[in-house]
Amino acid sequence: MGLGAYVCRVLCIPQGRRSRSRASVARRLSGVLTVMLSIAVGGCGSCGSCGSSGTAAEGLRADEPSPHVRCLAAEPDREGSVNVGELTLTIEDRDLTLSGAEPLRFAAFAGPAPFTVDLTDALGAVGDSGVHFVVVLGAFGDDAESLAATLEALGGLELPVFLVPGGRDDAVLLEGALDDLEDDVAARIVDLSPFDRLIAGAVELVPVAGAPGGRYGRVDTACGFGADDLEDLVDRIGEAEEGEGAPRYLLSWAAPAGGIAAGITGADAGDPALREFAEEIGIRGGIFAWPGEAAGRVEDADGRRSEVVRRIAGSPSLRADGARSPVGPSFFTAGADGISSP
Repeated sequence: MGLGAYVCRVLCIPQGRRSRSRASVARRLSGVLTVMLSIAVGGCGSCGSCGSSGTAAEGLRADEPSPHVRCLAAEPDREGSVNVGELTLTIEDRDLTLSGAEPLRFAAFAGPAPFTVDLTDALGAVGDSGVHFVVVLGAFGDDAESLAATLEALGGLELPVFLVPGGRDDAVLLEGALDDLEDDVAARIVDLSPFDRLIAGAVELVPVAGAPGGRYGRVDTACGFGADDLEDLVDRIGEAEEGEGAPRYLLSWAAPAGGIAAGITGADAGDPALREFAEEIGIRGGIFAWPGEAAGRVEDADGRRSEVVRRIAGSPSLRADGARSPVGPSFFTAGADGISSP
């Protein structure tokens, strides 16, 4: 994308959103100036006279309310179409569309971190289940070695694998690990952080990567998001009343406030800003991975399905009721009526 097009996208406010404050516009202009400065510094760095310009993730660091990397502000680094398994993945701007089968069946789970375990058996069962794609909600690996092992195992599925980083995940480490993948594996494993929508047949899945405000992030470079990032996402995909358009669901490590995220003490551990965002864009439900104490919890009423998935392998999570939640994937079907269990 050229700089002029980027400036237009950032500054232009869609019709119907004119009530945004001048502060929002000022923030957008500040973002443009930051990008222009980054381009200048990056160009200088490329000639060797100013040192390294750093990774893309490092350029998106934020300090408030807790240090984090604004993963939602990243730009997609791929475009066009590729065939993986039975599906065709088509990327246009910030939308990734899946086609080739209907309805679409998929598996979702959290990664194994903080545990380092052999994923052969667990992922073998996923590959044998007949799903069309896989979603992994954070906890990919706490160090370079375990992260590389997780990505290698996921690449062996030979299915599209979509990553939604969470508060455990170091954005700088993940960026480097993805860059190190062989081209054929890299075509199958996609970080959804910079994408607005994963369009799975008749369903829109809206990925929100990271920990709210960086809170609960494991390191200062963990993926996170703020209210501004959610506001920008609303601007791009548009508001919607529930029941209008394609059914929309969140794909998010963190759950919104409102029930399913009740933690081990019984308190609501969900994020209020994420709940407001979900209501604004007409979200019907979602798939989450945090808090782990809610792993395995399902809410399904009137087509509003939400679930907190379990880790794929490692030690079981201790649930809020004191029971242990067994490890393993959850399975879903995305059809005309939304998301359901197969």
